[in-house]
Amino acid sequence: IYGAGLIDKPEVIGLNKIDALEPDAIEKLMSKVKRASKAEIMPMSGAAGTGIDSVLDRLSDAIPTSIAASAYANEESDWSPL
Repeated sequence: IYGAGLIDKPEVIGLNKIDALEPDAIEKLMSKVKRASKAEIMPMSGAAGTGIDSVLDRLSDAIPTSIAASAYANEESDWSPL
């Protein structure tokens, strides 16, 4: 089934292109997206490099946990960390 278990995976949402917005516009957008998604919103700018380290750290924290949880939750999984 497509998307099976997707809702159980960690969510990382990046609000990109903040270098093109005023600080008050960034806060308003972050607030709207957070209300809609109920998730943490990470402001970033790929062009300026702003927030990239924080997003990468968050992804690094989320990915191994997600993979390990998925492997243990699915008894038929043949995934192995080795």
